Amino acid sequence: MTPVAAPARSNADIDEPVRLLHTALDARINLVDTADIYAGRASEEIASSHWPTDANDRGGSPPYIVRAAEVSLCRLLAGNRSDPLRRRHYPDAVTSEPAAASDRPATARTYGYFGPAGTFTEQALRTLPGSEDGDAVLVPIDTVPLVVEAVRSGAVDFGLVPMENSIEGGVSITVDEIASGEPVTIVAEAQIRVSFALLVRPGTALADIKTVGTHGHALAQCRRWLARELPQARLVTASSTAGAAADVANGDLDASVSAPVAARTYGLQVAAERIEDNEGAVTRFILLSRPVPPPEPTGSDKSTVSAFIRDNHPGALLEILDEFAVRGIDLTRLESRPTGSGMGRYSFSIDLEGHLAEARVAEALVGLRRVCSDVRFLGSYPRADNEPPRVRYGTTDADFVLAHRWLEQLVATGRSDEPTA
Repeated sequence: MTPVAAPARSNADIDEPVRLLHTALDARINLVDTADIYAGRASEEIASSHWPTDANDRGGSPPYIVRAAEVSLCRLLAGNRSDPLRRRHYPDAVTSEPAAASDRPATARTYGYFGPAGTFTEQALRTLPGSEDGDAVLVPIDTVPLVVEAVRSGAVDFGLVPMENSIEGGVSITVDEIASGEPVTIVAEAQIRVSFALLVRPGTALADIKTVGTHGHALAQCRRWLARELPQARLVTASSTAGAAADVANGDLDASVSAPVAARTYGLQVAAERIEDNEGAVTRFILLSRPVPPPEPTGSDKSTVSAFIRDNHPGALLEILDEFAVRGIDLTRLESRPTGSGMGRYSFSIDLEGHLAEARVAEALVGLRRVCSDVRFLGSYPRADNEPPRVRYGTTDADFVLAHRWLEQLVATGRSDEPTA
C-alpha cells in the first residue's frame, strides 16, 4: 500500500512539530523500513505547501526548521503505529503493512547536523560525499547531544558534529557525548577554514549595536575585534552562530557573529567581514553512524578512542602513551575529560594516526585495553587532509609479521636467528 503524505498545516502549528521532534528523539522511537518513504513524501508535501522556503518571506519561526522537523518527525513516528503523538498529528501517514525494502531508494540517506541552517556544521556537511545527492535529506538539529541521540535511535543515518577547533581545542560536549552512552562510530571527518562576519538587520549602524550574540567558540575567536570595534555592546552566548543570526532576524539581538552564509539564510546584512582575531582558523567535524566495521584503509587514516584509566596513580597517563610511542604511532589529539564518578577519575580522548587494520594500531589498542579499565573504539576513517603518516622503521606491517615469525620459530625450535620465509 502506498503511504499517504502528512497533510500541510498552517503557520499557527509551526512550533508543534519542533516540540514533537524533540519529544520523539528523547523517546528514541524505533524506525521501520517505511520511514524513508514517509520522509520523502512528507518532504515533497511540505515543499509544495504554502509555507515560504526563503527567510525573506517567513513569518514567525523559520519555516526551513519546520520542514526539517516535519520530515524528521515523520521518520520517527512512522516506526510506532500505536504512538498517540503519531496518531494525533499524522493520522493519514499509515499503511496496513510495512513497505518492502525494494520500494525504498537504495541510495537515500538522511544526515542530521548541529543546526539550525546556516551553521559552519552545515557548510562542512556539504563537503562530504553523499550529502549533496538529490535524494539526501539534511536535517538541522538543535544540540550536539540530540544529533548523537538521533544517530543512536536511527532517526537519521548519519550525524555531523564539531569535534575540535585549531584555536579553542576540543569541543567538550561532543567528546563527552560519544565517550558514553550507546556506541556510535566515526565514519568520516571534514575540516573547513572558519571566517566570521558581523551580521545585522538592514539599516543597522555599528553605533546602534547594543547586543551581539554568537556561540562561545566564535566569541573566543573574535573577542579582540569585538572589544575594539564594539566596546559598547553586551556579548550574549547563543547555542550556535546561526541561532544567533536567527535571533537578530527576530529582533532579539542587534547583531551576531556568524558564518557569512547565514546572512542570506536569515535575510540579514553583512556589517563587517573577516572579524576573527586569528586568520586561518580551522574547525574539524566528525560524521557519526551507528556501529559499523571500519572502511578499508586508505593509507591516510585516523582512529579515535576513549581510554579510561583503571585508577589514579603515578604514571597512569604514561602507561597509555607508552602503548603508542613504542609502536611509532603519532597522536594528533589528546585531552583528558572527567568521568563524573569522582575527583581524580579521568578518561582520555585520543586521535591517532593509522587504521585498525594496521598491525601497529591493532597491537597498541590491545596494549591499551590491557592497562585501562575500559577502551571505547570510536572508529578508523580517512583523514580530511589526506596526509599520510610517517611510519618509523620497525613499525610497518611487514616488520610486525617478521617479528611474529621470529617468535614462532623461537618457540618451535629454540632458534633465534633470522626466520625463513
